[in-house]
Amino acid sequence: MNSRIAKALIFSIVSLTPACLSDCTSPTSPEDVPCPPGIKPGIQVLYAFEDRYPNAEDVAWDMEGNYYVATFTLLSAPANAWFDESGEWLLSLTEYAFEQLSYSIPEALSNSNYADWKVQHVNLLERMSMGHIYVIKVTDCAKYVDLYYSRLGDLIRVQQTHAANYLHYPVIIP
Repeated sequence: MNSRIAKALIFSIVSLTPACLSDCTSPTSPEDVPCPPGIKPGIQVLYAFEDRYPNAEDVAWDMEGNYYVATFTLLSAPANAWFDESGEWLLSLTEYAFEQLSYSIPEALSNSNYADWKVQHVNLLERMSMGHIYVIKVTDCAKYVDLYYSRLGDLIRVQQTHAANYLHYPVIIP
């Protein structure tokens, strides 16, 4: 290694260390994010994200298994998107207001066994090589159920969950 490059590298490390450490705080509980916060995905992932979501705001990155997961705000709605390490988009989940759904989905819900359950939230689930699915989380006391509807109001799947939040993973179709 060239001595000039080595000196520049050491200078960079020494000069940036105090700035990095000043932004870090010690975790006060296990839920706190350890220092340094966040994950920095590769350039392919960042370009793919920017290309797909040019209006995203408040972007934070995390890892789930081998996937990069971006959590962000899109048109004032919470969203997340999953990418593989090569930058290929695999899945996204965007929150919707129940009132934004087409008439067919609320109508189907009102005619179902879950008509009296409370709607907790609605998400648009998009997966690579699959159609759009609306996931409506309903609750009755401590019971949680995810109802999967097509855009036409067809009930596709009913999944009981044991928590308020269920994590959707990418589905790879060979």
